[in-house]
Amino acid sequence: MARKTDTPEEIQTEDLLAEIARLKAKLAEKDPAAPTKSAYNGDELVEYTAPIIGAGDQDMKPLFVGVNGETIAIRPGVPVKIKRKFLDALEHANDQRISAWNYMRQQQEAGRKALSEM
Repeated sequence: MARKTDTPEEIQTEDLLAEIARLKAKLAEKDPAAPTKSAYNGDELVEYTAPIIGAGDQDMKPLFVGVNGETIAIRPGVPVKIKRKFLDALEHANDQRISAWNYMRQQQEAGRKALSEM
């Protein structure tokens, strides 16, 4: 409730917090039987096969992955069971590699365009 000494910002913040609490309670009672999202389990085992990039000795070296001080080495082309956290790290690294490649390509195109306008 607003007091005489409350500033308009304090009153607005209190109203917003009350509205948030009301909406959370409404959502909780709306469907209590709905399945809750399970917690992330990074130690769950999943199947993974590291890709073979080429046929040279350099390409067949093990793929090292480390997450929070725990490391593994995966031989390319061999199906293995690894913890989900390692698979997530591999997927995120791949996403970063793709983003970096797209960024470099865009910058090269922008550079070519600038040179052609000179």
